[in-house]
Amino acid sequence: MQKKLLLSALLIAQPVLAVEDGEAKSEQDYPQFVKATADQGTCSSTIIGGRWVLTAEQCTSSSSSNGSIETWDEQEIKRSRFVNHPLHNSDGFDMALWELESVPQINEISLFSLDTVELSDRISIWGYGSEELVSGGFEALDIESGFEQRLDLKNTCDGTTTSGDKGAASLNSSNQIVAVYSENNANSYECDSGSVSGSMSGRIDHTDTQSWILETIDGWHYPTLVNTSSSTVITLQSLHLNGVTAEAYTSGDAEINLESSTCDDGSLDGFDTCTYSITSTGEEGTLHLSDDEFITINKGGSDGEDEDEDEGGIKLFAGAMSTAGMLALFAVVSLRRKRIFKD
Repeated sequence: MQKKLLLSALLIAQPVLAVEDGEAKSEQDYPQFVKATADQGTCSSTIIGGRWVLTAEQCTSSSSSNGSIETWDEQEIKRSRFVNHPLHNSDGFDMALWELESVPQINEISLFSLDTVELSDRISIWGYGSEELVSGGFEALDIESGFEQRLDLKNTCDGTTTSGDKGAASLNSSNQIVAVYSENNANSYECDSGSVSGSMSGRIDHTDTQSWILETIDGWHYPTLVNTSSSTVITLQSLHLNGVTAEAYTSGDAEINLESSTCDDGSLDGFDTCTYSITSTGEEGTLHLSDDEFITINKGGSDGEDEDEDEGGIKLFAGAMSTAGMLALFAVVSLRRKRIFKD
């Protein structure tokens, strides 16, 4: 047990993420981005609306019972069913929503944006083309007439997408989801490493895609965990088909500050966002969004800290790493494959 704690502490304290292209990201800091695996292989995906993940249709198997995601802490959650985009056979609609058997525990989400992506806007794709979570930078190209559902991207030599990135979220400069990566496009660009391809994603702001998301999820998009020992603001997004009037309530050590919240100001349409200001003393509480949608505040109590994280545990050890620890970490990480965003 001590060896497992030591290794975990090493990996958490000083993550070494060697990459050749793109920018490595800490999976723990971005738990909403996960690997999705079915009999078509492993793709990238994003946790949406509690128990749903958004990925590419081409990553979805023909069996409704086959498939799972792997969270940042290596927990496997099986898929119970999937719903493909009704136009998935056309360019720009390569999307699927997977419903999971249980709700992943995440404290971060990426909101959808319906803002129009303009020429030369900076877009980042967050995927698992290799073993680590990596974001690559691109620039938006002109929208081709007749293909308004597509988001074609210019490769700016900040990373090249690979097959494992299919289904990855394409984010705007505000880190909001504007598209879902599908495949490389036919364009070619010269970088120091040689000729590289551009990328093509399906746009979220297309009317058919908006309708499909709302019809399928018809609920809240929200983080499932929040920690605070004073006050915090939680942002929600309505993915309700016919709009919603928020009627949240709390239990345990959590209280809504209505004066500082916006969710109760009126009805919300699909993709609208609002906020709840929550106060807590650090013990466990719950923000109930509906009968089966809720956010756990300070899971386990004491501002969400695990009772096992004491002076002999990971939390304190991670703050000071010895030279021997660094060498051990290097040895572990060196054994892992490093094919991130590389052809």
